[in-house]
Amino acid sequence: MSKTTVCVFLDVDLSETEENSKYENIITDQLIVELENSGFNVLQRKRMETVFADSGLSKKELVSGANVIPLARQLGADLAFCGFYRVENKMLFLQIKCYSVAQEVLLGAVLKTGRLNLSVYNLISMVVGEILPRIQVIEEPVNEIAAVRDQVQRVTLLSPDEDMTVSLAGERR
Repeated sequence: MSKTTVCVFLDVDLSETEENSKYENIITDQLIVELENSGFNVLQRKRMETVFADSGLSKKELVSGANVIPLARQLGADLAFCGFYRVENKMLFLQIKCYSVAQEVLLGAVLKTGRLNLSVYNLISMVVGEILPRIQVIEEPVNEIAAVRDQVQRVTLLSPDEDMTVSLAGERR
C-alpha cells in the first residue's frame, strides 16, 4: 500500500501589512511536518515552487481550489493543501483547506484563531488534527459501474411522450 502523496502550497499572508510575512514559511513548514508525521508523502517544496512560478499565478491566487488543483495534478499529488492566514491585533486567523485532486472537490477546511506567540505551533497542530479525519482517501480505485450494477435490481425507462415502458434484458414482467 503506497502512501498518499500531498502537496502543500504556501499559506498565503492576507494581512494588511507585510510585517507578518515571516509566518508564511513557519506555518507552511509546520503543516508539512504535521502531515509527514501523519503518514503522508509530502512533495518537495522546491518542485511546488517551480510549478507555481511557471503558472503565472500570484500568491493570493493560491487560496482557491480552482487554482491549486491543476498545479497539484501536474505534480502527481493525490491531495492539495492550501490556505491563508491574517494577523490582526496580535491575533492569528488561520485557514487550511484540503482538496482531492482526482475528484476536484474540497475534502475539508478548518478556520481557527489564536494568539500570535509560540502557541502558533499548537494552533497549526489543532488545525491539522481537525482536518485529517475529514479526509477519506481511497487506497484502491473503485469500479463504480460494478458497484452500482450489484446494487441495482430493476431499471425501468418511461417515456411520457410515447406512452411506453422499456425494460432491460433479463427483466420479465
